[in-house]
Amino acid sequence: MAKKLGPVLEEDEELKKLREEYGEKIMGEGSQAPPSQVYDPVKFGPLVSFQVPEGYREVERYWLHSPYAFAVVLEDIATGKLLYQVVEPQLTPFERALLAKIRDELSDSLPYQGGEEPEKVLEKEFERLSHQLKVNDWRMYHKLLYFLKREILGFGKLDPIFRDQQVEDISCDAPHVPVFLYHRKYYNLETNLSFEEGELSTYVMRLVERSGKHISLSKPIVDATLPGGHRLEATFETEISSKGSSLSIRKFMGGTFTPVDLIKYGTFSPKMLSYLWIAAENRKSIMVIGGTAAGKTSTLNALAFFIPPDAKIVSIEDTRELSLYQKNWIPMVTREAPGTLSIDMHELVRQAVRQRPECIIVGEVRGKEAMAMFQALSIGHTAYSTMHAGTIQEAILRLESDPMNVPHTMISALDTVCVQTLTYLGRKRVRRNLLIAEIVGVSPHTREVKLVELFSWDPSTDSFRELAEPPSWREICKMRNMDRLQLEKEYERRARFLQLMAARGVTDYGEVSRLINLYFYNPERAFQELKRSAQKED
Repeated sequence: MAKKLGPVLEEDEELKKLREEYGEKIMGEGSQAPPSQVYDPVKFGPLVSFQVPEGYREVERYWLHSPYAFAVVLEDIATGKLLYQVVEPQLTPFERALLAKIRDELSDSLPYQGGEEPEKVLEKEFERLSHQLKVNDWRMYHKLLYFLKREILGFGKLDPIFRDQQVEDISCDAPHVPVFLYHRKYYNLETNLSFEEGELSTYVMRLVERSGKHISLSKPIVDATLPGGHRLEATFETEISSKGSSLSIRKFMGGTFTPVDLIKYGTFSPKMLSYLWIAAENRKSIMVIGGTAAGKTSTLNALAFFIPPDAKIVSIEDTRELSLYQKNWIPMVTREAPGTLSIDMHELVRQAVRQRPECIIVGEVRGKEAMAMFQALSIGHTAYSTMHAGTIQEAILRLESDPMNVPHTMISALDTVCVQTLTYLGRKRVRRNLLIAEIVGVSPHTREVKLVELFSWDPSTDSFRELAEPPSWREICKMRNMDRLQLEKEYERRARFLQLMAARGVTDYGEVSRLINLYFYNPERAFQELKRSAQKED
């Protein structure tokens, strides 16, 4: 139970002095806190305002958290450089002092109990304290409530950026350096936010603690997952970075990438995904390779939709990023701990094999877990994974080198490789799958890995070319007792089904999963359901 706050604040000389100096309307005989948590800007006026600085032009403005915070993208008229401006309510010195007092009180004694949501409890406690303080200014009340939620339940100074669905990455390289972000529309942007020396270290510690991990001078670097699925890379003080603490956050964009999303964004063609669907259904192993921010994990998430319904899946990651829609799924993550208490990806792959899964998904291979995964492939298991590499040849070289040390003859256990990249179309940055190829064996004479390229991307037309028929189809036809013509028809039909979902705007991951699973059991009914749902929307 929270202790009473009123007398403590009444006796605070700093607050008394500020109240007298600024004449704040905080006290009033018989007044009470506003009964509603919703602010009406029409009735009481806007809480935030912004004037475009001289020498700049406003490119775009949109709400991040209405009516409390919005973003403005500005262009420097002289240079053309873009700036991302976060606009929030301005606090007076008195309001800042009052906010600090209330925040300290609530942080120490906020009673998260009784099954209530933390936000509801915070609102209730703040309303009680505001009533004790006789706060009768609606604007002050809602400004204080906004900043309290931002600081206690949100992500503090960066909380507005976390709310921006157009922002993919957030980074702060050092104290007194502007925060930078990657925007889907405007790409790399400098912001008007920055941290002071001690402020950044405190903020980094707070984020790491919220992820359930610890950072200190003895352990100055952390890779963690924040609430909401955002991935955090942080360093502490000057132990790692000579400029001081730093952080880099890869935002979880919400929901799960589906095959329809890959078509909508032009990353894959429907025929490419139809091929991968057939490959996944017939237990062919797939590796997605590419550079940083090429969209490898998003593609891996989307390909998981093609795994047959009810198949047992085990996923293995250093930091949780995958979000599968299947029910029969065991998500496993590594554990950092001293000595023998540590559990790495290699051990998790070994444990996964013993669970007899129909598919093992390794978020990213970069160490000795690659050897364990290829051993699993060699004895008949199916695996999906990603790896940092620009080309298939680079990927093979990495796999054969230390610390992966996969024997050359084992490389042929992998069936399909997708090469993905983040590239430009004019000034627009896009993600495209450059190549899909099948590995068909290793030459006994030259020891060269034999590849058959199936699909490639043509940057001049931003289209995909079909290069060859998959060699794996011969084996699939034999295993399924189908002739080649039947398989080709099925390939065309699945491409048509995916194209129809994209054309009809079926993007909800639950609905996409339901329709793809229904197709597994009854393709005709899946087509009927898709057409029926589209007619309802029309």
